[in-house]
Amino acid sequence: MPSRSIYHFQNNLYGILTAHTSLPKVYLSVQQDAKYPFILINLQKVINLSKYDLVTYEIDFEICIFARTKTQETLLNTMTIISELIKPKPLSNKCYKVLSIKDQNMNWIRGHDLLTTKLVVEYKGLIQQE
Repeated sequence: MPSRSIYHFQNNLYGILTAHTSLPKVYLSVQQDAKYPFILINLQKVINLSKYDLVTYEIDFEICIFARTKTQETLLNTMTIISELIKPKPLSNKCYKVLSIKDQNMNWIRGHDLLTTKLVVEYKGLIQQE
């Protein structure tokens, strides 16, 4: 059942990030009146790579950090903490095992108001159901 594994993966990722006290508020969906800075976890795509009895999924997701600052240092410091937290072993649980997590791409986006900055880091993960 792919939805169960993907659901648990997203929840574990959310739990790891919200448990760290020096990170800003974490959301799984866009919030109307969120206070800056905040983090958004966005699942992009899930590909079923299963063969025979090995149930394996490739997950594309992004972590976005939103801040109201003109300097990029705050966003980079936050991303450094997140990169240290996102490891295969802590993200694994009894339903699935995370085989790998790799950051693919990083983009800076300046808001139309010129005060808001968004850092988007795209990740690719490979999970295997137990």
